[in-house]
Amino acid sequence: MASLYSRTRKSGKAWIIELSGGEDRTVIFLGKMPKKTAELCLSMVEQIAAANAAGQSYSVEVAAWTLNIGDELHAKLVNAGLLRQRQRRTLGDFVTALIAERTDWKPGTRKSFTTATKKMLVFFDTDTPIETITVDNAVAFRLNLELQKKKDGKEKKYSESTISKTIKRCRQVFKLAHRRKLIAENPFETVKTGSQRNPERQYFVSIEEAQALVDACNSPKQRLIIALARYGGIRCPSELIGLKWTEVNWEKNRFIVHSPKKPLTVRNIGISGVCA
Repeated sequence: MASLYSRTRKSGKAWIIELSGGEDRTVIFLGKMPKKTAELCLSMVEQIAAANAAGQSYSVEVAAWTLNIGDELHAKLVNAGLLRQRQRRTLGDFVTALIAERTDWKPGTRKSFTTATKKMLVFFDTDTPIETITVDNAVAFRLNLELQKKKDGKEKKYSESTISKTIKRCRQVFKLAHRRKLIAENPFETVKTGSQRNPERQYFVSIEEAQALVDACNSPKQRLIIALARYGGIRCPSELIGLKWTEVNWEKNRFIVHSPKKPLTVRNIGISGVCA
């Protein structure tokens, strides 16, 4: 429960918020300000206290208010135990820390995330404070991806699949920043993504072409990789590197292939089909 009252001084009327919870009482000295501003502070303090007590995130309105208030008032709310110390994080620092802490990522996920966020860091600059990036900035970034040009001046648009994956990775970054209360809202939340399918990359490798590749190989290992990919339908390299000799059934001429994205999913493939 919070209450607002004023105290008249020689310099003018000063406003004070008193926050009580059980036997505890916290006083926040706001100082001189218009009554409407003081009443807004009271409303925000009540919402912050309620969210903290319930272990919930702040509303967009409250989060925006805490980011925009002056350092002096923010420090008073920190001293009152309502807010945490401000963290001035640059976009580059936040992305670097995020990649470092995600030790659970598979190499493919880490590479995809790094590639996508690198585009974002080039566009926004690594030293940009993360809280200053707006929805308009995010939309401009997507447009920039669509209009990328090569060094020779020829137009080079990224595929819709690449743009979609990049925007989704950026959205993931700012979603985490919002969850940690570093920003008021996710600027990429409403930015269009699009399909991640790219039909232009699909190509049917004929038997003749596969055989030509096998004939051009310099080692049995290279020939085996091509045979497993073309005739066994094994994803290369994600499923290929997970193959084990212990999971080859020589009696039935079959072997097990594990899915890297779904550890509990396996496929049983015939050796004769690969060696055909």
